[in-house]
Amino acid sequence: MRQNTVKAKQFQLQISFEMMIITSVIISFSLIGLGLYNHFTKTQNIVYSSFIDNALNTSSLKLLNLSTNGSLNIYGSIANITYINQSNNLQIIFSLPYQSNISIRILNNDNVISIPESYNFSAQGVDAASFSIIPKHIGLNIINVSILIKNNSNQDYVYKNLTLKTYSKLSNDLNNSNAFSLYSFSIIRHNESLIYPLQKQQNIYSISVKSRCENWIVGRNGGNLCQWAGGAPTPYYYSQIYSCGGPGSSTTLYCIYLNPTNNYFSKINNSHNFFYNITLNISGLSKLPIYSNLSGFKNSEDISLNNKIIGKIYVNNISGEGPMPYSNYLIFNNSIDNYAINIGNYQPYKQAFESFNATMSQYNGGLYWGGGPAITQIRQSINNFNYASSQFIESPEAQNNQCNLLNINKTEFYSCRPFSLLNYIFTFDVFNKTISNITVNSQGSILYIKNQS
Repeated sequence: MRQNTVKAKQFQLQISFEMMIITSVIISFSLIGLGLYNHFTKTQNIVYSSFIDNALNTSSLKLLNLSTNGSLNIYGSIANITYINQSNNLQIIFSLPYQSNISIRILNNDNVISIPESYNFSAQGVDAASFSIIPKHIGLNIINVSILIKNNSNQDYVYKNLTLKTYSKLSNDLNNSNAFSLYSFSIIRHNESLIYPLQKQQNIYSISVKSRCENWIVGRNGGNLCQWAGGAPTPYYYSQIYSCGGPGSSTTLYCIYLNPTNNYFSKINNSHNFFYNITLNISGLSKLPIYSNLSGFKNSEDISLNNKIIGKIYVNNISGEGPMPYSNYLIFNNSIDNYAINIGNYQPYKQAFESFNATMSQYNGGLYWGGGPAITQIRQSINNFNYASSQFIESPEAQNNQCNLLNINKTEFYSCRPFSLLNYIFTFDVFNKTISNITVNSQGSILYIKNQS
């Protein structure tokens, strides 16, 4: 333990020394950059200034000069001290002479989690990419970043690896713990997940068209003309003018309405709650360990000893990181089964719906001779929509081993495993005058033992 402490101090001293050097580099870079700064756009000024301010407070800064004339540069930074099971910011900033396509990937590392793992974008001038880094273990962490930059013609421009170092430790609250070895706790984790509520279910539609011969209908109310066709109360309509038979009839009226298909989809909320079922095991307060079963349904429990309540345990706060399923999935329901599908299957349907509405807002209620361009466009937009609808309905179930649908009290959520252990803050109110207020930490979680007598 002492050896680890010495290594940690040596690492931090080394970082402080490196920081002095890096700070001077940044200051030099800032002075050189002042001439360029005046030519930046407003957005670039903000990015540049933010980077300089942030970089002066970090130690693991790397500067790569990637071109012979110094016009292409990459800078990376992460704080010299980061905290396990918590989100820490990693920034990659670019100075690009040409419009470029950039691909960044945080390489696989068993000691840290990166959100996202990769990032692709186009940029010119000064731009930046941010990642959330979650260390899993205490100690030195080396983070490898691969960067591929291509010019506008998509020919390889440059490929580089960037290496950043950070020392990861428990949070400040945990480090300030006044606990001693007499008291300890552990968490038996039966179930931990992030649960995302589902938004209101929406119909998936197809479009139906009905037609019949009408007399001239100029100036008449189109909505009322289509009551016979059923469907929506005020469907779209248009008329194709030519003789369709019958005395005085020369117009075919087409009524268009949305037809529910008994298939539905729900979007996933971008906010989440925590679902958990754990057992808290506390040692040192009595001859035998104290157990408390806690869950999202029961986040507090009276603790009894010899048939007498000696205190109460509460779950005050939970934190943790997990995936963002709302960016990748929808929930599909066909009235028999429901499951997650890739959100990409929804986009053609959405675009076809928007295109159909745009077409009908232009041509709705019109009278058109024969089979002109308007008729062709209307029919094409209907066909495109119905095809997109049928494809959407046939979407296969997404393969996702990290998430699944979860029914809690007859309400469905999309449940995902956390990237790492959830962190809890517990309070144990003890009715015992002889016990002082104590803070104990374990596995990134905190237990406050408080005298409530």
